Amino acid sequence: MHPSKFWCVVNLAIPADKLQRFLDYACYKFDCREILLGGICFDPDTLLDHANYAIDLVYKAIGVCNHEIGLLTTRDPSYGQCKFP
Repeated sequence: MHPSKFWCVVNLAIPADKLQRFLDYACYKFDCREILLGGICFDPDTLLDHANYAIDLVYKAIGVCNHEIGLLTTRDPSYGQCKFP
């Protein structure tokens, strides 16, 4: 599967603490400025929305959707001016 035709999004069954750990890791390793305060994808300011952006950012960077917390979709999760990678 080619990453540009798919997006990796968070599995809604994943507990918040696991999502937060992933988000912390992802934003340590990758550029999460879009979901930081003032970023185009900051709002809505929720763990789920930020984790969705971060998991797709990592997916696009390494070509693998984290199967422990993510699911592949062909539906673009972008919204408003927030465009997912």
